[in-house]
Amino acid sequence: MGTERDSYPILSLEYGVTLSTFGKSAVQAVVESHAFARTYPDLIVQLQSSDIRTKYNTILPEDVMLDIAERDDCTYDFWADPTGDIIGAWPSSQNPVGTRNSLGWVKLDRREALRQYGGFSLFRAVDNSAGYKREHNYHRDWYREREALHLHLSLMKTSFVTSEPIVAQITLTNTGSVPIRINRSRVLLDPSTPSGAGSDLGFHLIAPSGDQVPLLRKLDSSATIVEEYIELAPNQTITETYNLASSYNIQEPGQYQFWVSNRIASDSNRVVFDVSSR
Repeated sequence: MGTERDSYPILSLEYGVTLSTFGKSAVQAVVESHAFARTYPDLIVQLQSSDIRTKYNTILPEDVMLDIAERDDCTYDFWADPTGDIIGAWPSSQNPVGTRNSLGWVKLDRREALRQYGGFSLFRAVDNSAGYKREHNYHRDWYREREALHLHLSLMKTSFVTSEPIVAQITLTNTGSVPIRINRSRVLLDPSTPSGAGSDLGFHLIAPSGDQVPLLRKLDSSATIVEEYIELAPNQTITETYNLASSYNIQEPGQYQFWVSNRIASDSNRVVFDVSSR
């Protein structure tokens, strides 16, 4: 593997998207090689994860992408239109690089196609019939935010009786290196409130029986949420406190499991607490 670096970081793709773009045979030949394991042991752990999102959203570095594109067992050839702005994909053939078809499209060397157009353009050519030069992957931006925004959940204590508040504190932290713009009015809005239909936050409470406990209040889909955007700086946090006893009917004695999710962040840690009648 080489040490080439993409000055515009557009060569890299997520593992799942790379499979679609270049084909399983070519991708696995590179990521299952000894050279890959020696160079990227951390990526090996991600690619072997049982969590599908972690595995298929693993970003493959640009030198790995170039090694994949160089292989003869790639599924597609890439062709540039006469203007050079659009790239298309057709099943691999024996036509030499530089061949021009009846419409004036020119077959490109795959590595050069990757360098000139970017990985996401090649994926779009495969997935959507045409890709545009250096097309931006907004989908990956969303995943970068999910990776950078972390939820942490804590309880004031771990044993409660049915008559007392069950206080949970939820903290959202930007662990990334750049500010992330979030909707402050939605991001930690209690989903059990009448205006909770506009919340990005989700509560998940599992009873001792193993069943999910429903929220007490019905969501008001007609409620209007005032937009309030803020820039969450690197290492900055926002915190809210919630009384779970006001959101759920918690009467069954035993051990409960609780966690929170968010539309724009990774899921929180899970906490357990015990409830007794006295």
